[in-house]
Amino acid sequence: MERFLKRKASTSESNSDDIPQPRRCATPSIPMEIDMNDLPWDPSERKRISEYHPNQIDEIRRKYLIRGPCQPRGHDFPKKPNGRRFSPTWFDQYGNWLEYSVKADKVFCLCCYLFRDQFGKQGGSDAFVTEGFNSWNKKDRLNIHVGDINSFHNRALKKSEDLMRQNQSIAVAFHKQNDMAKNEYRIRLNVSIDVARYLLNGELPFRGHDESEKSLHRGHFLETIKLIRNRDVTVRNVTLENAPGNNKMVAPDIQKDIAHCFVQEILKSIFEEIGDDVFAFAS
Repeated sequence: MERFLKRKASTSESNSDDIPQPRRCATPSIPMEIDMNDLPWDPSERKRISEYHPNQIDEIRRKYLIRGPCQPRGHDFPKKPNGRRFSPTWFDQYGNWLEYSVKADKVFCLCCYLFRDQFGKQGGSDAFVTEGFNSWNKKDRLNIHVGDINSFHNRALKKSEDLMRQNQSIAVAFHKQNDMAKNEYRIRLNVSIDVARYLLNGELPFRGHDESEKSLHRGHFLETIKLIRNRDVTVRNVTLENAPGNNKMVAPDIQKDIAHCFVQEILKSIFEEIGDDVFAFAS
C-alpha cells in the first residue's frame, strides 16, 4: 500500500522554504470618511484632487463648484516690494474660476484644480494649480492661462459645467422617470382608497354585473372613479385606460385588499380604545 500512497510530512519536519506561499491579493483601498463641509477653503492648503479616493472625487468636485471660487473680496490685499498687489476687480473679469489664497498671496484656478488629469505644464496650468501665480504686473498671464477654445483650462471649465448640469445626465433623467412613475402610482392608489372608503361607509357594493367598457354601469367602484376623473384632469391622465395595463389599481383583488386594510385599521382602533378592559356580551 505504501507504494501507492505517500505519507504527508508533518509540519515540524517540513521545510517552510519548500512550501509555496499563497499569493497575496491587493486589498482595494477603502475611502476615508470626509466631512464635505470641512474641505480646505484656501486653495494653497488643498491636496491634489487625485489624492482623494476615486469614489469620492466627483462628490468633492461638486462641493467645491457649489461653493464657488475662493474670492475674499473684502481682504486687505498686501503690496509687494515693487508696490504691486492683487486687484479684486480681477474677480469680476475671471469670476467663474479665479481664486485667491490669503495664506500664500497667490491666485489659482478652481476648474483646473478639479480636473487636472496630467502633470505636464499646459498654458501655465501648473502655476495656477499647484504653485500659484502672483506676478501682479503680468495680468496677461491670466488670458494666456485661459487660452483658446481647446485649451486645458477651457476643457476643464466645460467638465465643471457638465458635472453641475445634472439635469442632462441619463442617470438623473432615469430617476426623474422613476419619480414620475411613483407619483402616478400614488395618485391611482389614493383614488382607489378614497373610493373604497366612500363605498364602505355607505355600505354599497363594489362590483357590477357587467364591468366591460361597453357596459352602461360597470359597478360602483369603477363608476365612482370615472366621476372623479371627469372632475380632475390629473387623475384622468393616469387612471383606467391611461394607466399601465398591470398597474390600474382597480382589480377585484386590489379592492379586497383595500377593504381588508380598512377592517384591520378599525379593529386596531377598537382594541386601542378598549385597552386592558374586560367586556362581555349581554345575554
